[in-house]
Amino acid sequence: MPLQDLQQDKSGKRKFFILGVVLLAWMVWHTLPSLFSHHVQAKPAAPLASASKPSPAVVPAPAAARVPVAAAAAPTSGVQAPVSIAAPAVASASPPPAPDPLANVEKTFLGTWMGRGSVNQPPHARGCDLAIEVKRQDTAKDNVSPFAVFSTLNCMFQGAPRQPPIRDITSFALSGSGQPGVIPSIDFDTVTNAVGVKESAFGCSMRSLKLEAFGAGRISASWNETGGNAAFCNGGQIVMERRRFY
Repeated sequence: MPLQDLQQDKSGKRKFFILGVVLLAWMVWHTLPSLFSHHVQAKPAAPLASASKPSPAVVPAPAAARVPVAAAAAPTSGVQAPVSIAAPAVASASPPPAPDPLANVEKTFLGTWMGRGSVNQPPHARGCDLAIEVKRQDTAKDNVSPFAVFSTLNCMFQGAPRQPPIRDITSFALSGSGQPGVIPSIDFDTVTNAVGVKESAFGCSMRSLKLEAFGAGRISASWNETGGNAAFCNGGQIVMERRRFY
């Protein structure tokens, strides 16, 4: 091939290559914007911040007041009812017992007492020691009198002149009732037991005994007798004090 033709051929190929490059650049220039806009549209839209004011915070409602089990409303069907717990029964206080009408009598006379005195004058003088024990009895349980007394009477009888004295010792149990009064007293009018009467020299038997308050810490005892010699068995009276004789 001649040199001129070869040069023309090379020049044509160069022009064709430049034209292709220009054409390719033009296509790329017009294609990229469309691809970029399509890529942007495919992305999910980001959530826009709400322009409205934020809603106020929700304050939880106060808890309902606890209702006692016994006062709770009846449950709906299908729900087990709560067990009602009843308050423990409070025993009503019993009325105080009635005051004892014989309390002062009991305080005055209960216990042991002893006294000594002359109960007869000459020619049939008699000096006696009297010891007693007073007790309270349960009238509701035993159906007896409120008080009981256990007495021992130790007497010395002075007979005819120049004769030795004669001693008699007898014991008695009596029951009776008391009188509170201004001067408390007890009348023992029922003999429940007698010891030593048959064996005594004069056979004097105590029939009744009365006790009365006599000043502070002392009492007087008056008794009546039956049987035996009336000159000797005519009772007596002695002032007594609290003693322990056993």
